Amino acid sequence: MDDLTSSFIVIGVTGVVVAAIFFFTHRAKVMNQQEIRDMAVSHGWQHTNISERLAWGTKLNAKNWEVVARSESIGQASDSGSSNIQSDTRFSAQWNNPPGYELLIGPRSSGSSAALILPPEYAGLREVTPEPAGLPQGYICLSDGRVDSGLLPGSAILRQLSDWPDSNRPLISIRPSSLEITIKGYRMEKPAELERLVRLGETILSVVEQ
Repeated sequence: MDDLTSSFIVIGVTGVVVAAIFFFTHRAKVMNQQEIRDMAVSHGWQHTNISERLAWGTKLNAKNWEVVARSESIGQASDSGSSNIQSDTRFSAQWNNPPGYELLIGPRSSGSSAALILPPEYAGLREVTPEPAGLPQGYICLSDGRVDSGLLPGSAILRQLSDWPDSNRPLISIRPSSLEITIKGYRMEKPAELERLVRLGETILSVVEQ
């Protein structure tokens, strides 16, 4: 067998392998979207598949909340090798009975300063002390001082956070204007993940508005 023939065989085998990878990857994505759609239908939620030129993901809607799990291409990768894909997942909801306080629960930074995790609009919040009983390790709770001290200790909110994966801890933002739960840098794409997020959001709505 000469070198030219060998080259054609290698090229042909490589093409078959690449085509197979694309085929099975696409099929897996289609099956996953169908599972998400079936899960949404079983709960009575609306489902939208995000498929744009530079963005993709999933959107779920119910009467008073929305989940957007989205990835977006933001340009070419940098010289440092960092990813050019920006991903996040966000649950947002409007209150029927708005709270009269601001509360933030999120991942505690590796340092000692709570301010490292704060968006600019929360610069005035201070760490709740003593921390609420049942607050999982690795989380921090901050407020504007007006929240009822009995709201969180032992609540279903903290119990659900205790089972949350460490790799994508949520940032929970409770404000009079809205509720938001954000997972930065991670797009939820499994039905069980999205269902977990909705369950947490609905639990917060129930606890805060009771």
